[in-house]
Amino acid sequence: MTNLQDSSMRAVHAALDGLAARQRIIAQNIANAETPGYRAGVVSFEESLRQAIKTGQTNRFEISTSISN
Repeated sequence: MTNLQDSSMRAVHAALDGLAARQRIIAQNIANAETPGYRAGVVSFEESLRQAIKTGQTNRFEISTSISN
């Protein structure tokens, strides 16, 4: 496997992990929509993925999540 294929596959894997994290957060937000005091979560995997690709660290990619205000 060439370097390009290897880095492309890592980027695709990281993107799929980000989409899965977003789906989990959305599901949690929907499930807790009427829970008093619940603060919705937010996933910003696009920016995290962009940074990982830019630095070439797609094998140690971490997805940023936060709580909305």
